[in-house]
Amino acid sequence: MTASPVRVSPSAEPHAPAAPAFLVLDRSGRCTHATHDAAALLGLGDVALVGRSLADVLPAADVLHDAIAAAVATQRATTVSEPVPGRVVPSPEGALLLLDGEPWSDAAAGVEGTRYLHAVLDTVPECIKVVARDGTLLDMNGAGLAMLEAPSRDAVIGCPVEQIVVPRHRGALRRVLASVFGGTAARAELEIVTLGGHTRRVETRAAPLRDDAGNVVAALSVTHDVSDRHADAERLRESETRFRTLAAAAPAGIALLDATGNALYRNERFAEILGIDLEQITDATWRAAMHPADLAAAERDAHAFLAGEADETTSEYRLRRADGTVRWVHSTLRRQRDADGRPTGMIAIVADVTAEKHAEAERRANDARFRQLAAAAPVGIFLGDADGRVLYANPRYEEIWELRGEAALGNGWLTRMTPEEASRLRRDGIAAFAAGAQFSSEYQIVLPDGRTRWIRGHMVLLRNAAGEPESSLGTVEDITARREAEEAEARARSAADVERARLEAVLEALPAGVIFADADGRIVRATRQARALWGGDVTAEHVDGYGRYRARLRGSNRPLTDDERALTRALRGESTPPRELELERLDGGSATVLSAAEPVRDAEGRIVGGVVVLIDVSERVRLEAQLRQAQKMEAVGQLAGGVAHDFNNLLTVINGNLEFARNDIDPDHQAQEDLAQVAQAAERARALVRQLLAFSRKQVVQSEEIDVNDVVRGAEALLRRVLGEEIAFATTLAERPAVVRADRGQLEQVLLNLAVNARDAMLTTAHGRAGTGGTLTLVTDVVRLSPREAQGWTPGPGRYVRLTVSDTGHGMDATTRAHIFEPFFTTKAVGAGTGLGLATVYGIVTQAGGAVHVDSEPGAGATFTILLPYQGGRVAAAERGGGTSLPRGRGTVLVVEDEASVRLTTRRVLERHGFAVLEARHGADALLVWREHGADIVCCVTDLRMPEMGGRELVAQIRADRPALPVVYLSGYVDRGAVEPADGFVEKPFTGEALLQAVTSVLRAPRDA
Repeated sequence: MTASPVRVSPSAEPHAPAAPAFLVLDRSGRCTHATHDAAALLGLGDVALVGRSLADVLPAADVLHDAIAAAVATQRATTVSEPVPGRVVPSPEGALLLLDGEPWSDAAAGVEGTRYLHAVLDTVPECIKVVARDGTLLDMNGAGLAMLEAPSRDAVIGCPVEQIVVPRHRGALRRVLASVFGGTAARAELEIVTLGGHTRRVETRAAPLRDDAGNVVAALSVTHDVSDRHADAERLRESETRFRTLAAAAPAGIALLDATGNALYRNERFAEILGIDLEQITDATWRAAMHPADLAAAERDAHAFLAGEADETTSEYRLRRADGTVRWVHSTLRRQRDADGRPTGMIAIVADVTAEKHAEAERRANDARFRQLAAAAPVGIFLGDADGRVLYANPRYEEIWELRGEAALGNGWLTRMTPEEASRLRRDGIAAFAAGAQFSSEYQIVLPDGRTRWIRGHMVLLRNAAGEPESSLGTVEDITARREAEEAEARARSAADVERARLEAVLEALPAGVIFADADGRIVRATRQARALWGGDVTAEHVDGYGRYRARLRGSNRPLTDDERALTRALRGESTPPRELELERLDGGSATVLSAAEPVRDAEGRIVGGVVVLIDVSERVRLEAQLRQAQKMEAVGQLAGGVAHDFNNLLTVINGNLEFARNDIDPDHQAQEDLAQVAQAAERARALVRQLLAFSRKQVVQSEEIDVNDVVRGAEALLRRVLGEEIAFATTLAERPAVVRADRGQLEQVLLNLAVNARDAMLTTAHGRAGTGGTLTLVTDVVRLSPREAQGWTPGPGRYVRLTVSDTGHGMDATTRAHIFEPFFTTKAVGAGTGLGLATVYGIVTQAGGAVHVDSEPGAGATFTILLPYQGGRVAAAERGGGTSLPRGRGTVLVVEDEASVRLTTRRVLERHGFAVLEARHGADALLVWREHGADIVCCVTDLRMPEMGGRELVAQIRADRPALPVVYLSGYVDRGAVEPADGFVEKPFTGEALLQAVTSVLRAPRDA
């Protein structure tokens, strides 16, 4: 090989010959690699060559053996012709034997990078390279390119080899090259970096490559990747370092022994246990230190281990230290094996357990003392593990649970408990131990004969140094007798509590207040009703302080003295019969009560306290006053109703005769004017009667469509007279008609009542003194209430006529506003008001389908707002009729009326219209007429209220004979709803035309026979 070899890639030459067969030999002549056809060329058939010496397989080929030895020794290539033509090329590992079936040609004799050599070297798995004297890479086989991760020879040929070696190993590379070019083979372990950037550990062996003259022209190197071997060695060194570090820090003595028991390594602790220096220890030292009493047994165990197959043995024995003290040791001998399971040595671990031995002896002594104490203890004692299994139980424990011997251990206690109780106990124990180290509980067990026993248990959880539960210690006591006594006491206490609770419930539910005092006069109990009656808490009050409770006999202005008080008298042993008292409440109010008191005595009759019972009769007294007022008003109402009834009868006669007179004289007669004045006076009298009936609540309701504006205008003059000159009156009326359906007279009554109420509020102050007047404002408008605006109003959303009446009087507080529309409620002085005015307003408005609301504050006046359903923009035309349009009557009419003048007027009206008339003074009289002339009667006209028999009773009896008989009722104060809808109704006083229209109407109406 020259300094400038021809670099030709085998794949680049079009006619590169096939690679010759070859063998790779080490320095001893053993084949390490062979091509598949090498054995056949050597005449050996298919004999396997790898791993065998060439001298063994070709013993007669001396020429070949000599050529191989010379090439290895001289590091020069040589040609052979036997047994086949070939060439021997020296290598760092030994030699290459190139075989060919024909004599080796001169063209193939050169080593310098020929295609033959390339073809041969590319089949070798090791990295083979040729390096020039200056360190330049001249050639490299395929395995080398793969090791360097080079894509082709051109990527590395001509490059300095140092470039692939890490800097710290380049000196070693230079030394190898210097040795080779000095004529001596050399080796080195280097770290290289591949073209792919990976680091690898390699071993390189290099030998000189000489020309025919013997001159070293290049270095031939074989390189192996030893990365895995190097890593294993590093791991081994690290493992050994860790072992020595751990062994040095170990609390136990550690020794490494060979397979026969000879020590290879001992740590310092090994020497410390013996009390001598590490350098003083020999294989005989340990045996000499062993206690004579333990020597035979220890040696017997050791010999049995060495002769046996077990991999570990342990023993405990004593050693006599150099200072004469004796120590207990625990020895573990463990066998070490290789990957094939062959013993390779042993490791001995020796721990000083002297302290543990002493502690164990102490524990045994303590355990013995504990068992002696537990056996004599009056309570059950047990030891258990962390899971509650009993490991020891004393005799008392066995007696309590009635478990003996082994049955008391483990989970035997569970056999005496129900699953539910056992589960509860475990659950409570876990929760208790999670919060601390102790747990106490009381539970019940069931004995084999069915008896139950109450147990009180206490357990302490013992933990190790790491805080983990290790064991438990507990006690149990039989508390059955105590529990039974407690339960009996609890039952008695519960019965007393129930009785006390019942009494408390009765006292609190009583509509009366009850006050108890002890023998010293201190109030110890006052029920809720009693506190409410006095307007505050009265408990813990002494009898000496009763003076602040002011009371007087009802009807008397003199307060009770202390000696007259019911509780004071009861404490003296006196009984106080029921009496009515007026109380001045602690909160400033007042109440009327019925009071009674009795002393409370014990079983021996001694006075131990007093009890007072107070019954609130304020409402009863108020209702009695209201009843008297109502009876008075009823009497007045009856009187007013009677007067109105008589007036109606008189007006009926007056109107009837007036109508006769006006019809009988010429329309132009001057008397018509006088008769007209009489008619106007009669109408005014009729209005007066309606007011009397309204007062007595017996007026006839006549609902019609009316314009509220018209009603206000019509009543304005009357309202101004009612208000007087000290009060200004202003109205603001809606621009369009405010039409509602109501009774005009009742609506006028509403305006009048509100005006009177406002007048009184402006002419008197809240304290009853004279006021200075003010202004009354009346406003009407038409509004639409949305669902939100209608909240708080009874009618709900829709369109309404709103009538607002505002005054500048003294106003009202919230309490007064809450009762303002209640009947008989009044804030005026006694005799100054009935309490019916605003109640009448409320009744009339609600009867008309509306609602009324008041806004007021003390000193800020009051505003009453009335909403009435809106009926449209105009008043419907009133139906009018005239007598001249009515047809002449036919048949007989029965007229029943107790007032002779009204009966006569009614008869004359009917007869003038063509009817025949039969008369009766009352119902009983009418029945007689009916029985005689019933077949001729076509209609019955009857008053509703008459002596002996009223109109409705009369009609009921007549219609028993003829159900379809037409009837017209006459009345001055009964609502139209009191009679059947199909029957006629005429309100007194009536005109002849109204009577004839009613009779004609019922006669025309179709009726079932």
